[in-house]
Amino acid sequence: MSRPELLESLYAQCADELIGRFKEREENVRLDVIGCFSCLLKATLALEGQDRKRKAQVTWGLARQESEGGVSEDAMLVVEEGDEGGGGQALLASRVGPLVRVADKLLRKTEPSSASLSTSSSSSMAKTKSAVLSLLQTLVRVLHGGLEGHLRLMVEDVTRALDERAQGLKLDALALLQAIVEDHPAPALHPYLPDMIPAVTACAQEEWYKVVSQALRVLGLLIAILRPFPSPEERAAAQEDAAGTHAAAYVPALYAAIFPRLEASDIDQEIKEGAILAVGKLVAHAGDRLPKDELAGVLALLMEKLKNEITRTPTLRALAGVAASPLGIDLSPILAEAVEELAMFLRQQSRPLKLATLETLIGLVRSNAPAMVPALFELILRETAPLISDADLHLSHLALLLSLEVLEASPQATGPVVQQHVSPNVLRLAASPLLQGYALRSLLSLIDAMVEAQIPGMGPPTLTSAFEEIALHYPATASLSLSSSSPSQPPATASRGNAAPKQVINNLAVCMARVAAHPRTSPVEVAAFSDRLVLNLRSPEDPVRHLALSAMGELGAQQDLSTAVPKLQSIILESFEAGGNEEIKTAAAYALGRVTAGNLDVYLPLILQRLARDGAGPGGKKGEGGSAEATDSQGSPGSKPQQYLLLLSLKEVILTYTLYGKDFSPHVSVVLPCLLEHSWCREEGVRNMVAECLGALANIDPTNVFATLEACVREERKGGSEEEGKEQDKYLQGTVASALKFSLSSSPSTAALGVEVGGGQAAVYLAREEAGKTLLKETVSRALNIHVDEKTGTAEDLEVIRATLLLVNAAAHHQPKVLLPFFQTHAVPLLFKSLDLRLLRKVNLGPFTHTVDDGLPLRKTGLATVATLLDTLPSVLDLPAFMPHLAKGLEDKPDVQLLAHQILIKAARTSPSSLLASFDALLPPLESLAGKQLSETTVGSEADRALDSIRSAMRALIALSTIDGASSHPKFVQTQQRLISKEPLKKLWNGLTAEQSGAAGRGKLS
Repeated sequence: MSRPELLESLYAQCADELIGRFKEREENVRLDVIGCFSCLLKATLALEGQDRKRKAQVTWGLARQESEGGVSEDAMLVVEEGDEGGGGQALLASRVGPLVRVADKLLRKTEPSSASLSTSSSSSMAKTKSAVLSLLQTLVRVLHGGLEGHLRLMVEDVTRALDERAQGLKLDALALLQAIVEDHPAPALHPYLPDMIPAVTACAQEEWYKVVSQALRVLGLLIAILRPFPSPEERAAAQEDAAGTHAAAYVPALYAAIFPRLEASDIDQEIKEGAILAVGKLVAHAGDRLPKDELAGVLALLMEKLKNEITRTPTLRALAGVAASPLGIDLSPILAEAVEELAMFLRQQSRPLKLATLETLIGLVRSNAPAMVPALFELILRETAPLISDADLHLSHLALLLSLEVLEASPQATGPVVQQHVSPNVLRLAASPLLQGYALRSLLSLIDAMVEAQIPGMGPPTLTSAFEEIALHYPATASLSLSSSSPSQPPATASRGNAAPKQVINNLAVCMARVAAHPRTSPVEVAAFSDRLVLNLRSPEDPVRHLALSAMGELGAQQDLSTAVPKLQSIILESFEAGGNEEIKTAAAYALGRVTAGNLDVYLPLILQRLARDGAGPGGKKGEGGSAEATDSQGSPGSKPQQYLLLLSLKEVILTYTLYGKDFSPHVSVVLPCLLEHSWCREEGVRNMVAECLGALANIDPTNVFATLEACVREERKGGSEEEGKEQDKYLQGTVASALKFSLSSSPSTAALGVEVGGGQAAVYLAREEAGKTLLKETVSRALNIHVDEKTGTAEDLEVIRATLLLVNAAAHHQPKVLLPFFQTHAVPLLFKSLDLRLLRKVNLGPFTHTVDDGLPLRKTGLATVATLLDTLPSVLDLPAFMPHLAKGLEDKPDVQLLAHQILIKAARTSPSSLLASFDALLPPLESLAGKQLSETTVGSEADRALDSIRSAMRALIALSTIDGASSHPKFVQTQQRLISKEPLKKLWNGLTAEQSGAAGRGKLS
């Protein structure tokens, strides 16, 4: 829709009138009226799709779970709360009843009985009914269901249409029925199954392939509704299977409709796929209600389809569904043959085939492992092992899961095969710098299973030594096998030239700690491993120390090491003085934090004491340490150069402790005052780390932390002088703004409210939102009151404004609701103020002077925030008021111009009318840049940047050309003609237009 802002007024002015004209007697007029209302619904559906995409982006930012990589449903509820009543659903709410009733009347209308009129009337009524069915389908999609009160009428209309002779009408009715079934809950549909199933099974026996294939798709959906899988609670309670008893009455008819299509070999490909998927649903949901001979016949046919290259992909999906069924369908008649066939699929080049095969094998092993012989397990492991590599991490993830299932199903029989075929690839993958995410988690799970299985020659000492060898002799030993690693001798000293990348060391350390922390690892083995790590902590070789620090931190996070390793904290703190090696210092900070999380009572007070000695104080001198970069190699523990590292450790304590599901809230009151003492430190690195710690604490106890920060901001600092006090106030404001930003950008902990993770997330989000509103408003208000010009602006003032802009950007991206109460009064003025800041100063560089614009970072941040607001809060952003600032941005520095072009492209979709009214101001700078000719002296990277700017301006002009009314705007027409009159620019215009059209087409297809 080109004018989304007019949608509400169109509904108010036209919707009721159009519905009233559905009863128009003239057929052509009636079809036009129905088509017009359908266009209105489709425009609403498109707008709803944009809103859902926007909410999904916001929700992902809100509910990102680092441990799971998923999205919290409760967080989505928080995002959507307050948005109810908006959009297409609200616009349609009062009109659904009249619309469904008038559609029902049209669908009930019959043709005249006169023989002379029957042909034309029948054709015209079929067109009307087809249009009405399509309209109802769009209505269901717009409302995402929600038609429970009208299902009786709609199902009657569908079943009546399925009895018609017109094949096209049947196809439209089936499409509507598919939408109804997909968008409504099963309980709401159950009363209508006696009407729907016979009508659809009759369609599955038609002759037109489109009707048959669509009917088979709908039957698959109805089977899942007829007998849903029982929940784990119902299975545990062994409740009577009422749904199974109810489904038994329909199984013969469903089988009779699907099986002939499955059995036939000379039918359309769509019918083949539909029949395979439908029969898979039937067996998965009601296989226990099929006679044994019929079930055996179905399985034999599925095996036959699996061997056919054309039908094997849908057959894999069907078998995976059957294997996942809680009914425990006996697949033993085809199990061995199917596993052998699937194992061969893993050798194919097709990635989708390998993905589907791995998923199917995982399901088969989980459900039918007792029926498998060791030879099948060995075959699976041998064919799966080559897929464990960093060439494709998703394939590796599934291959690791399959190996895990096989090893857990038969540890004694598969142990030697795992050692021979799987373990070398596991070691190679562990040594990959690309390993991360799900692949890493699956690798760790497989390592757990390998330790649990107690495979000879693969004990904990052997595994830890193998991982250590890889880290210390990288990459020469990246292909090390377990048989070549001796646990009796520690690895030889690594040479500096062979140091493994940081990511590899961290991953290998996680693997080593996972083995050492496993319950099957004996206390003697754990003690020997810990002693070796302590010895390596004092090694003169950096790779050895780095690995030991990382491994000790990972182990300390899982086990309390305060007794096993005396004075461990002091040993780790020695690495804070590792000369100029920043990686060792950072690794030591992380190790200290994770070890502290293993026993807060012992280690946390020591960190806080050292930080207390390091208090920022009003007398600190500029440039005094905080960041790792400023660390003095001669500093003693607790000295100022260690502030940054100690704060990094403290942040790791908070994050690690909550990651393991523990409640850190009792310690907030102890940690918070220590952080506040460092919140106005002159060193920017220290303040940023304090802000991250405060943000992490705010996600644990938002009410207390935000209230304390608010009181601290309002309290005036009293430094050594009035000037120092003002400076500390500015530093504190910037720290608070950054802390709020970090809090809004991450997921809060549920432990503080005593709720289960994933079950009460909404309460935590709401608590943080409520507690942060006042502080957010106060922070933005203070930044707005800062007066900055070329004479009075200070670096501290600019830092506060930029930190606040970044805060508004984060709030707009992750939790836009918190901005709404003061968006127009505070946030918008701050944005517009930042866009107008041009703070020029001259820097003397000896023989020449250089002009620096201190306002450039603020303008870039302001425009980036506006771009975010166009994604998340487009309806509240006053674009007409923003247009003058955007026009200035189009004439600014290249970086600002690129951001302005992106905003133009977004605004062309969300608010085209605002742009159309501002064409006179926007077009001249765009034309000037797009038509710019490069001089012969412009070469290399400078030429590339200039070409990027020209392409960016051209893309913005192309986006403007899509606005309704642009083609008739005189200034735009003249601009376009002048540009395309030049052959190089004409080629560029046509190329970018084709590129944009292709991207739009791919978006529609996806």
